[in-house]
Amino acid sequence: MLELKQIFLNGEHGPILKSFDLSVGVGEAVALVGLAGSGCSAVLAIASGAVQAHRGRVRFGKVEFTRRPHALREHTGLSGSELMGPFDLSVEGWLSYWSSAQGVNPSEVAERQDHALHIFGLSDYRAHSVSQLSQSQRRCLDLARLRVFNPTVYLLDHPCAFLDGYSFWKLVDEINSLKRQGHSFVIATNEYNLPAKVCDRAIFVEGGDPVEECEQGSPHFRDFVRRSLGWKS
Repeated sequence: MLELKQIFLNGEHGPILKSFDLSVGVGEAVALVGLAGSGCSAVLAIASGAVQAHRGRVRFGKVEFTRRPHALREHTGLSGSELMGPFDLSVEGWLSYWSSAQGVNPSEVAERQDHALHIFGLSDYRAHSVSQLSQSQRRCLDLARLRVFNPTVYLLDHPCAFLDGYSFWKLVDEINSLKRQGHSFVIATNEYNLPAKVCDRAIFVEGGDPVEECEQGSPHFRDFVRRSLGWKS
């Protein structure tokens, strides 16, 4: 479904990604795990169309998007680590604002919003200003925004940051449900539990390179994720 081939991205202080390959199939969830600065978030930025690679190819299905990355936004959606403004809107107003910006069919917005707010425990906060939300609630709101958009490929950049236990399990349930519907996921994370619960593969990324890969079915999968995150045991 989504393929990044021989991706090279240069930064101010040298290469961020070096000959990076990634392929994600229909209904598959892939975790990108590694220490801070490994390049996982940069992969998501390229897959979302927010950043154009300096070299390499980006394909979705049979169509190449290498030279027109913005068109990828019809198929992929990114939830980043920072909530986007405006912050003076109500939670419901904020979701409506971004639903319109992302081209969601107006006739579907209300139903999708109700579902997304319920999933992430924000139904009782519709009238609250976004500026009043806690860090955990802001994280949930951005995940709700992406759920309203409902892309074919979800790109989640450290989605568990600030989440409480209830929200984490709701996220796990929703990812597994969407996978069964044929949606795919690429998840950059430095958290252990999410890959173990939802991902079919994990790729250890170091210095902008995909160093090693492990399948969920392997008896060593959990240890692989731990080691990739720098855990000693």
